[in-house]
Amino acid sequence: MKWIPDATGRFRQRPYYSDEELDTECEIFAANLLRARHGDVKFPLSTDDLTVLIERESDELDMYADLSRPGDLIEGVTEFRPGQKPRVLISKHLSQSDRYANRLRTTLAHEWGHVHFHSFLHSGFPSINLRLFGDEAKHPENHEGCHTVETMPPASAWMEWQAWYAAGALLMPKTALSDLVQNLHDMGEDQPDQLVACVSAQFLVSRDAARVRLSRLGFFYRNSSCSA
Repeated sequence: MKWIPDATGRFRQRPYYSDEELDTECEIFAANLLRARHGDVKFPLSTDDLTVLIERESDELDMYADLSRPGDLIEGVTEFRPGQKPRVLISKHLSQSDRYANRLRTTLAHEWGHVHFHSFLHSGFPSINLRLFGDEAKHPENHEGCHTVETMPPASAWMEWQAWYAAGALLMPKTALSDLVQNLHDMGEDQPDQLVACVSAQFLVSRDAARVRLSRLGFFYRNSSCSA
């Protein structure tokens, strides 16, 4: 990690993490959690695994929060408070329906990204709500436009971008993902649609999330060798 000027003006300087740093950090945390809870590093991470990960680094995790607001679809909030660990709120509409199981997992992973990579920034700053879609209610001037956790936010929304990347890296760690892609390649099942379907099923993520992660890591554009 290195420090660079914050073009948004929110901080004088802000942390810059390379893709490699985020991949490595998230993979270590995912592997350590699985080993501690289950005695083996075998994906996917369960929803319970993700809640434990957040609870270890936050002051509170509310899985049934009312985040409804006219005109907005807010599914997760990480609330930073000076002198305290963050508070994470997850919309009850995600937690109360099996239909949104994969989206719930992605939302939890996204909020963990905020908790893990951004908490230290707010230790001496006023309380700030970081909302899932980049809409900071207490700071509307920082509105970056709506995007889902399964699509890439604009680079200017650096907190959202880092949490977005961390979510994919946590749920689909690079090493495990590379191994899966290599196995599919060896079986001749490495066409883009096949990769997306298999990654979605293996890691319990949506096809959109799988497609974005595979694309970001370059698996759609590699030659005959798909190994990392």
